[in-house]
Amino acid sequence: MLRKWLWSAVLGTLGMTGPMTAQEKRVLDITEALQIAMKNNIEVITARNQYNSAVANVLPQTWGNNLPTVDLNATYSRADEKSTIYTNSGTKESANSYRYSINADYVVFDGFKKYGDMAQARLDRSSAQFDFDNTRQSVVLKVYEAYVNVLKNRQLLRIGEENLKRSEEQLKRLEERNRLGAQILSDVYKQKVQVGTDKLALNRAKNNLNTSKASLNSLIGLDVNTDIELKELNVEIGTESKEYDFESAFSDALQNRRDYQSSIKKLESARSALRSARGGYWPTVSAFATYSWQDAFAPWSADEYRQNDRFNIGLNFTMPLFNGFRTGAAVIQADQSVQTARSNVENTKRLVALDVKVALLNLQTALENVRLSEENVKSAKEDLRLATERYNVGAGTILDQITANTSYATAEANLIQATYDLQLARQQYLLAIGKADVE
Repeated sequence: MLRKWLWSAVLGTLGMTGPMTAQEKRVLDITEALQIAMKNNIEVITARNQYNSAVANVLPQTWGNNLPTVDLNATYSRADEKSTIYTNSGTKESANSYRYSINADYVVFDGFKKYGDMAQARLDRSSAQFDFDNTRQSVVLKVYEAYVNVLKNRQLLRIGEENLKRSEEQLKRLEERNRLGAQILSDVYKQKVQVGTDKLALNRAKNNLNTSKASLNSLIGLDVNTDIELKELNVEIGTESKEYDFESAFSDALQNRRDYQSSIKKLESARSALRSARGGYWPTVSAFATYSWQDAFAPWSADEYRQNDRFNIGLNFTMPLFNGFRTGAAVIQADQSVQTARSNVENTKRLVALDVKVALLNLQTALENVRLSEENVKSAKEDLRLATERYNVGAGTILDQITANTSYATAEANLIQATYDLQLARQQYLLAIGKADVE
């Protein structure tokens, strides 16, 4: 009774609030999904910000290093003095002083350090650009994978619905034949078990579809509750009959892979930093020019007004003799950074080779799986037809038909899986050789 009362209360509350407004579906194709991801994905945003920071550092490290530094200084001071000589009252008098100066300094020579900093800033900018492009390409593959997963789960849901429909229709026929006395009851129960199994599979398929939609929404930066409807991809099957050549694909990858190009720029940047660190052993020569003027006025004495203007120009020469081993330590650290960057280039090259090899193997396997799955679907469909005919004429059992129906549904699901695996394998191959389209 308590359970019934609770259900009545819940249903009554829902009835008072009225039906929920269905959220309007948002229709997306792969191009629009990629465009949204390029704006909202956190990995892309982070890489873009890092690139902008590297760009902002170029101007002060290039033009800024070749220009003098100019400072304007202004000083005001006030002095209070109690005088008994010039005034009979003995009150305080004030003296005001104003000083202004303009200083200009220019580093003529610093052991080539500023030229190393200039080269390093430009190389860091190029490296950040490659990292940004590589991040966008990686996100493209993730979006493709999530997009394909939604399409695949949608097709698997359709297959599950069709399979359940066949099972339910078969159950109706068995129940009718049992009512007429032409079918044993055990066959009816076997079919009921199969219908229940198919319903469970359908529920899992629905959950997989909804979960994959939420994952795609989160990846591209939409609200996870957004109801999306995806357009199908143009999946061509069997168009790639040639054998893919590893050497040519690897050569393309070394020319196009952004992560490999970035590692090269990082190595060159580390070498520039090493040159800058070695500049600490050299003397520094700088030129300077200063112009200053000062006004001072004491109201208690007419002779106390002073004005002073001065212009200085000269050179500073600094020779480092000892700075607590800091320069030597900086050179060693910079040299180690070069060694690390060189090892990173070689390691990235090996990873590129591995990516290309794996992508080629996956692509060739996906092509073969599509062909095999198409043949399996044809065979399973014919087997189901024959099993149904044999059962209808009394030459087969209900288990034969259930098995054939399950095999057919499995073959269809495998074909769907293989078809979308092929589409994803193509994108993985494009990413491996550095030609993934981010537009």
